Amino acid sequence: MSDDDDGDSDRVMILTGAKVGLALMRREDVPTIARWNQDLNFTARMGVPGEAHTLEMRQEFYDQNLTHQT
Repeated sequence: MSDDDDGDSDRVMILTGAKVGLALMRREDVPTIARWNQDLNFTARMGVPGEAHTLEMRQEFYDQNLTHQT
C-alpha cells in the first residue's frame, strides 16, 4: 500500500470501489501508515486530533495484532 499504488499488485482486495479498495494490512504497509499517522490533518479527520504515531508504535501495533489473528 502506498500513496501512489496503481492496484497492479498481487494483493487480494476484499472490497473495491471506484476510487478506493480495502485489503488486509501487510507488514510492508506499516511505514506508509505510520507516515499518515504523523500528519496532523489526517489524525484530525480520523477523529484523533494530535495523536501522532511513530514507525515503532505502528510496527508494535501490527506485530501485536498479527499474533492475535492466529
